[in-house]
Amino acid sequence: TIEGMARAVLEALDVDRADTFVAAGHSMGGLVATALAELAPDRVTRLVLVNAPPTYESRTAARGRGERILRLPVIGDLIWRRMSDDQIRATMRSAFAPGHDVGDVFVEDLKRTTRAAFTGSSSAIDDYLRRKPLPERVAALTQQAFVIFGERDGRVAPGSLDGYGPVANATVA
Repeated sequence: TIEGMARAVLEALDVDRADTFVAAGHSMGGLVATALAELAPDRVTRLVLVNAPPTYESRTAARGRGERILRLPVIGDLIWRRMSDDQIRATMRSAFAPGHDVGDVFVEDLKRTTRAAFTGSSSAIDDYLRRKPLPERVAALTQQAFVIFGERDGRVAPGSLDGYGPVANATVA
């Protein structure tokens, strides 16, 4: 779960004796950063969210045919194991700015990821956002949030940022 990931981060910060900190995260990491602020509001001094999906509906890539197929029990596993480097690159292209190549390091990193970890992370994101959209979560916090979003993001609907309009403690760029 997103909250489980946030608890793991808090445990690591406890080991390092970090009493207060700025929580920053990109994509799913933005949800984890928000969950950190929800779990330990006295320790998080500020939030920085980079291209974090604001709502369940905003996750356009997760609703795509490719990710839906990967969630299928037998077929998804077969496809995951048989994807070529070029197919992986094509799948990941929406996570990069237009015109930028998907480097080998990212392909190799995804190949080391299990399908269960990939689909489990996607499900954790969906569950967290279905329970309460990110703008509502941020509005309930006392910390200031800086929300950074690329207008040409290929994985999250840019119009979904409108949800931050009434959120007094959020600045969107």
